[in-house]
Amino acid sequence: MTDPTTPFARVKIRTGALVFCGADVALIRRDRPAGSHDTPPGGNPDGTSEPGVIEWVHYRDAEDLPLFPLIGSAISALPAPGAPPGDRLLLPVTDANYTWV
Repeated sequence: MTDPTTPFARVKIRTGALVFCGADVALIRRDRPAGSHDTPPGGNPDGTSEPGVIEWVHYRDAEDLPLFPLIGSAISALPAPGAPPGDRLLLPVTDANYTWV
């Protein structure tokens, strides 16, 4: 575990974007031996890549997908595609609310 009192020079984050086509949103499905998970299109913080399949899914169905980060409920709650999001704060990702694959 990293010592929380040690200063750091950079923070690694994964950036992603929601891409809509009508009411469908583009997600990348990655199949792994332990199961599949979906992510929005974006880059890994370390510059690596991982193969996946782009799927177009109705944005209201995103809540039921194994989506990482946990944005499925926020996407599904949009009143319409392209509508501004309401509460932008998401729940933290924990072992209780996400199955790690």
